[in-house]
Order: sequence, then structure tokens, then C-alpha cells
Amino acid sequence: MISVLIVNYFSATMLLECAKSLKGIHELVVVDNSADPGERQTLETLRQTQKVKLIFNSQNLGFAKAVNQAAAEAEGDLLLILNPDTYLFDTTLPLLKAELAKDKVGAVGPLIQFPDGREQGGARRLAPSPGRAIAKLLGLTRLGISRDYDLSKTELPKAPQPVEVLSGACMLLSKDLYEELGGMDEAYIMHCEDLDLCMRIKLKGLELVFVPDAKVVHVKGHSSNRQPLWVAWHLHKGMLLYYRKYFRARYSAPMWFLVVASVYARFIVFSMIKLAKQLLGK
Repeated sequence: MISVLIVNYFSATMLLECAKSLKGIHELVVVDNSADPGERQTLETLRQTQKVKLIFNSQNLGFAKAVNQAAAEAEGDLLLILNPDTYLFDTTLPLLKAELAKDKVGAVGPLIQFPDGREQGGARRLAPSPGRAIAKLLGLTRLGISRDYDLSKTELPKAPQPVEVLSGACMLLSKDLYEELGGMDEAYIMHCEDLDLCMRIKLKGLELVFVPDAKVVHVKGHSSNRQPLWVAWHLHKGMLLYYRKYFRARYSAPMWFLVVASVYARFIVFSMIKLAKQLLGK
């Protein structure tokens, strides 16, 4: 039985459309982080069409904590972590379930596409490391000197393939494994919690498998566009937390200082670009 876990943040209308595409599930568990009466009213209409559990938070508690709230209420033996601005096809869940049932598979993820059919980055990745991040920042990946951790720029595999990182926009795993891992690390507020979860699955000796024939449409950025600088700050803060947990011991103090400085420099540049676009009305 699959329990679908969705965190809502001002995406209730899109979540209703997403819910229509969820076939053959046991239940839908929605945690609302928007604390908005209009969002709550919209989400309440889900009760008319399917089995749903609704949890309304009085403030935005962050993605990781909200997913853990949903998982605690889930009855299914399988958990599908899913973004509200997605759409699944009839074959998506059967294909993911079949792959997850194989030996040594800890979690599976689909091909995630933009509405126009293009592959979205993030669904199949190498695990980001400080070295890979700095190489990308310096443009070494564009020159072919270093490998880009975004595998969406490579040829799409024809069969399921182990990868280092799956996307938290759509990931299926067992509830037993999720609970054994302690759920998502709530130190992450927005972004990078999926990287952390994937890392812990890999450290248990289990595989993360990308299933190209299982497809999901993802609008992407619907919620984060409301507060781009807030989201960007927590993205960069999350990357530092992730690096510190899994890579800090490998670096000398001067190299670690370079890593931290690079992350903050990236955030400053990103923020300046965003503010400039706002001033220019773009």
C-alpha cells in the first residue's frame, strides 16, 4: 500500500490536480505549511474525492519536518514523497513499485519532465561534493575538465539505472526504511534534505534507482517563486550543512574556508541577480 506524502505551501490548487493523477494509492497525507485560510479551504475539498489526512501547521515548519509529520501519520508500507505541482501517469507507480521490490534497492525515482516534455535536472544526479561544486562554479564542467553532477545533460538510459541521488520531488521508499533512517533531517528547512536522505540510504549499502520509463510532470518552482531569496538562503545554508555532515573531515581548514566562502559568494551573486531583475521589472 502506498501512502503519498505532500507538503503544501500556497500550491493548493495545483495539489488538487496532482491528486487526480494518483491512481491505486492507499491514502494521501497532506501537510499544509502555508497557514492560510484560503489554502485550507481548498485542501478540505480533497475529502470529497479520496482518502486523505490533512495536517495544518500554524506556520511554515520547513519541508523536512512536514514530510516527517506526514510519514508519522501514514498507514501504507510504502511512502511516496511528492511535490504538489506534479502529475503522475497511470504507469508511473506500478513501474516504481516493481523496481523497488528488487533486492538491495532502497529508493526509486522517475524521469521528471517539464510540461513540454523536456527532462528536468535533479531526478538523476551524482552526489554533490565541495570539489564538484567548486569545479562547476569555476566553469570546469563546461570545459570538460570535471564531470557535471547533473546527469540530465547525458543520454537518457533505456533501462532502470543506479544513481547517487534521486529527487525529493518524487521518491518512493518503504516506510520501514524511512523510520529506520530516522526520517528526514529537520535541520534542513528547504532543499538538500533529499540529498541527505539519499546519502544515508547509500551508506546503508542500498541502491538508489532511476526508472526512466516511469514519468512525472513537474511544473517546478511554483511555491519557491513566492520567496526566492528566502528559498535561496536555505538552499545555500542546506548545502553547507550537507557538506559539513559528510565531507568536512576530508578537508583541511584552508580548503574548508574556501568551500564556505564559495557557497556564500554564490548566494550573494544569486541575490544580486534576483534583485536586479526585480528592479528592472523582469
